[in-house]
Amino acid sequence: MSNKYLLLLILVCAAEVNSHPLLTTYDFMMLTIQWPQSFCKSAAPPCKTPVPNRWTIHGLWPSNLRPPSPADCYSGSCTVTVPSSMLGDMRTRWPNLNGNDNTFWTHEYCK
Repeated sequence: MSNKYLLLLILVCAAEVNSHPLLTTYDFMMLTIQWPQSFCKSAAPPCKTPVPNRWTIHGLWPSNLRPPSPADCYSGSCTVTVPSSMLGDMRTRWPNLNGNDNTFWTHEYCK
């Protein structure tokens, strides 16, 4: 995935969060990345192999400079459908290291 598509994905997520009435009071969006090699040393259940040897995305969350930050604000039904043209890049850049990718993406998007 080129950087422009990654940026587009981040902006779409931020716009979606910003459009939700319960989530409009936050100071910034926090992009959280992880180093899989470190995460997998203590992961339970164990990580899928091969473990990526590059930074990966963990999530993008609305945050505040002072607590509390928005969390679990959406209680309705939520599903995520990733366009097939993006699946390969999503699996590379935003993998669930020890489970199902789509379940992870849905969890991160809907929480």
